[in-house]
This record gives sequence, structure tokens and C-alpha cells, in this order.
Amino acid sequence: MTKLNAPYLHVVYCDDVRSEIGGKITLVGIYNSDLQVPTAPVALPKLCVVSTFVVPIDMDVTQLTFKLKKDDIEIGKFETDIPEKKPTSHPLYTRWTYSNITTLSPFPIEGPGTLRAVVESNLGTFFGGGIRILVGNSEGGRHTADGQ
Repeated sequence: MTKLNAPYLHVVYCDDVRSEIGGKITLVGIYNSDLQVPTAPVALPKLCVVSTFVVPIDMDVTQLTFKLKKDDIEIGKFETDIPEKKPTSHPLYTRWTYSNITTLSPFPIEGPGTLRAVVESNLGTFFGGGIRILVGNSEGGRHTADGQ
């Protein structure tokens, strides 16, 4: 089993998050690297941001704030309560996870830009993957992981 050495922030942008039986969630309409709209200004009925901060089990998080930034403007800030007493550890446990699900409804789009999740903690500041907001027919601006 590989040991987690450093904290990281994982982010998913989607149209909806639905609660399921058994504590599960379903993510609907997951965006890749781009959110494209034909014209602006426009408002999406809803945009959900699922942020998960993952920390090695031997690191203590004492302060945690999830933030959302549209370009350089903070549009959301969510302080997280950290339990003083951690659950009993198990040899198979390698990490702590702290999650935040944010629903922006409506989500106004004035023009192109970037939406990004950030975590600020006593361990430092961590940036999650952002999503580009594109306006118009921008097929030429789309890209894949291999740059094709």
C-alpha cells in the first residue's frame, strides 16, 4: 500500500449532487476542464462544486476553510469545524478526508474566466483544479490532457 505523503485538494464541478441511500452521493453532469456557454451574460440554474481535502493520517488539521474564487474574486467561504477528538485509528487507514459540497444557484456568468477551489488550513494553502468558463463557439480553445 502506498503511503500518502502530502495533503492535496481534489475538486469536481458538476450540474447537481444527489443524496443516495447509504450515505452515497451521485454527481450529475460532471465538467472536464471547460464550462462552455453560447453567450454571456447568462445564469446557469445551478453549479455544484465538490471539494475534498485529503491529508496523511499523521498530520493534524486544526483549522480548515474552503473557498471558491471566480478569477481573483472570492465568491464563497466555508469554515469547517474540526473534531477535537479523532476517531480510533486502524492500520489500514492512511488519510483523513474533509469534504465540502457547495451549490451555487443560480450561477451567473458575465463572461469568460476561471472558477477555482482553495483550501486554507494550518498546513498551508492548497489549490484545487480550476474550470475555465468559455463563452461562444470556442471549439478551437478546447484541449485534452495530451494537448490535442
